[in-house]
Amino acid sequence: MRKLLVVSLAIFTLGACNDAPNPYQAEIAKIDEMVFVTDSLIEVTSSIDSSQIKEEFALVDSAFKVLTGEGAPLDDKEYWTQSLAALQYVHRPYMKYLRDVPKLHKDLSYSKTQLLSLKNSLVDLKLDSAAVNEYMKVEEKALYNNFLMVTKRIGPTKMAMEVWDTAADRYLQMLAKSDSLLQ
Repeated sequence: MRKLLVVSLAIFTLGACNDAPNPYQAEIAKIDEMVFVTDSLIEVTSSIDSSQIKEEFALVDSAFKVLTGEGAPLDDKEYWTQSLAALQYVHRPYMKYLRDVPKLHKDLSYSKTQLLSLKNSLVDLKLDSAAVNEYMKVEEKALYNNFLMVTKRIGPTKMAMEVWDTAADRYLQMLAKSDSLLQ
């Protein structure tokens, strides 16, 4: 009976040790939040059709080059501030989007992978607290940088898409007039 009691106590003690709370519960919860935010950023970034932007940018860029190139009235302030305003509002965000979005997709994917790896290491108690603090700071900074880049590229690009939808015909007409004047 005594042996049974000792064995039962040992099993209970081992079971209680396994059920002990993870000392990194707060960090794990924060990582879960960061993964959620990263997933949201991936979804927002993926909401824009990059192939559509590429197609439209080819037209926007050629119109921009023609309308601001040779033959553009250099001394006509109204032409530059009013007539070309919407085109400039589309050209710059499209150009920046096409330049930065491939890297942004790669950074978001890498950040999510790193967060999930860090979470697994915390769950398995593979890191000491100094390393955990350092990794958390690095991942928080990466998430912040990704958030800033999404904010800087996606919002203006969506607005530029709306502007182009309403202004495209006007600029195509201006482009046609410009082509007929050059001939």
